[in-house]
Amino acid sequence: MSISLHSLTIKWKLLLSFGVMAAVMFVFGLSQLILFSSLSDERDDLYAQTYAAGLISQSTHKLMELRSLLGASISGAAPQELLERAQSLSQALKGQGHILRNQITDTARRAQIQRFLERHEEASNQLIAVIEILSANPAAASEESTRQQVASAITAFEEAAAPLHALRASAHQAQQDALTDMADSVSGSQIFSFLALLLCLGLATILALLIVRGILKLFGADPDQLATLAKAFSEGDLTVFGRDGRVTTGIDQALNKMAANISQVLGHIAQMAEMMGGVAAELAETSHDLSVQAQELASQSEISATSTASLSEAMTAIDEAAEVAATNMDAISQSANGASENMNNIAAASAEATTNLTTVAEFSDHASHSMKRVHTSASNSSNNIKDVATAVVQMARSVEGVRSQCENASADSRSANQFAQENSRMVGKLGAAAEEIGKAVELINEIADQTNMLALNASIEAAGAGDAGKGFAVVANEVKELAAQTAEATRMIGGQVEDIQDGAKGVSTSIAQVTEIIANIDLANTEIAQAVDEQNFTITEINSSMEYASLETKQLSESVDQASQGVSDVTECMRDVSDGIVQVTDNVRAASSVISDMAHNVTGALEGARNISHNVATAADASKSLVDSTARINDVAESVNGLSSKVDELSQTVAAAMEEVNFIISMFEMDDGIHED
Repeated sequence: MSISLHSLTIKWKLLLSFGVMAAVMFVFGLSQLILFSSLSDERDDLYAQTYAAGLISQSTHKLMELRSLLGASISGAAPQELLERAQSLSQALKGQGHILRNQITDTARRAQIQRFLERHEEASNQLIAVIEILSANPAAASEESTRQQVASAITAFEEAAAPLHALRASAHQAQQDALTDMADSVSGSQIFSFLALLLCLGLATILALLIVRGILKLFGADPDQLATLAKAFSEGDLTVFGRDGRVTTGIDQALNKMAANISQVLGHIAQMAEMMGGVAAELAETSHDLSVQAQELASQSEISATSTASLSEAMTAIDEAAEVAATNMDAISQSANGASENMNNIAAASAEATTNLTTVAEFSDHASHSMKRVHTSASNSSNNIKDVATAVVQMARSVEGVRSQCENASADSRSANQFAQENSRMVGKLGAAAEEIGKAVELINEIADQTNMLALNASIEAAGAGDAGKGFAVVANEVKELAAQTAEATRMIGGQVEDIQDGAKGVSTSIAQVTEIIANIDLANTEIAQAVDEQNFTITEINSSMEYASLETKQLSESVDQASQGVSDVTECMRDVSDGIVQVTDNVRAASSVISDMAHNVTGALEGARNISHNVATAADASKSLVDSTARINDVAESVNGLSSKVDELSQTVAAAMEEVNFIISMFEMDDGIHED
């Protein structure tokens, strides 16, 4: 998964830059370590060359000192001291030679050191021999032989010094080469260190520029300028961002967009405030209108009170109407008596209807029980059909198993048929091979006959040759016996071949019969499989029919159940109706009694009606005035209703404005505490 550099935060960019710087410094330090290791190796080489040169110089000095002992021995110095000094110098030179040989790795120089050690050994031996001669006979110093030995020792020392001089020159040259290489390495390391330092500084500068550029890109402007704009923005100046028309990014772009959104929101809020001001003005005007209408309602109420007083005085005019009412009340009393009789008749009819409804309820209940029994029978039938369908499905599965077994048997019989045909072909090949063997046996018989004939001819010729043909006769007899044995074996093989041919023919015949039987079995299996398929198809149709019958029986059971429930409901309703009719009957009887009482009370009320009739005339005039006041109050009420509708519309406008304000507020995410405030 790739990560874009722009998607990293400042912290991760800083960590990434510090990681890159650390890696560069690590590589720089590792390269310096490698350079210092190389310089250390060259320094060790220079030290080894200097040490070798010092050893060569010391060896040369000691060799010269040994050579000077020759002159001292000739000049008559103490022989014993010279001998000890010579042996000491010789041992020291030998030890320095071995150290020098181990110190130097160059093969040629090691060969020169070995040559020096050999010549030094020879020269030292000659020197010690001369010193021993002079120690034994000091007068021998003047002898010619001694002088010749001294000259020979001097020559040996000079020859030993020659490799040392060559080694000294080569050691000096190697020392100079090591110094030159070391100087070159130091110069190269300084150049590399300078270039690596420049590379590190360049990478650090590039990373610093990238980090600063990323930070400035995130800010979108100079941090000081952005801080000034943010301060002005926090103080309420929404025009500071985007004033210069430049393209902004990062935080500057986000603040610019936020200022634009807040300006848009404040614009909506200003529109809402203006609209709310208009609504408030309309509400004030409506309130004034309601106040005027309330004053008018108060004056109309006073008028209504005056009219009511007049109506009270005018009730005396009702006297005539009361007398008419008294007359009518007599008629009502007579009608009430008739109604009482009718109510009794209704009560009797209701009782009879109640009896009939009770009978209907009993019949309905009986029908309900019958439907329940039908429902039970249908349910049992459905269950039986389901059991039959289940048994049919199981039988179908069994038939399907038989069909599968028949198919497997048919496949096995086909395989056996193929094997039988293959065996028949093999037996045929065996019979052909037996015929070929028979032909070979016939050929062997012919050869045996010819061999026997040749043996007979040979016997005849041997008999004619006399003693000279005895050996040939023996061979002919052996050949004759061999031919006889071959003929006997051939006859035995022929018999076996005939037996094989007869057996092959019998096996071929048996295999043909088995093949025919297998073919018949295959045909029978095929017919059984077809019959099973037909039976399976029939069972499948029976199963489908049984499922359909079960479904219809189930639907019938559900229908009967619903009908039974409906009959039960009808029965219950009829019972409720019967109960209601009983209650109506009781109520009618009570009403009949009440109407009888009312007939008695109406007669008593006639006197009160006569007393009221004289007040009706006065009430007529007062009622006209009250009607006018009521009409006026109705008009005022309609006006108030219109003002109420207007207030309702204004409240709806205010609610819509509040919903828009809430929508604008929902565009901003705020803390719960701020939102509650």
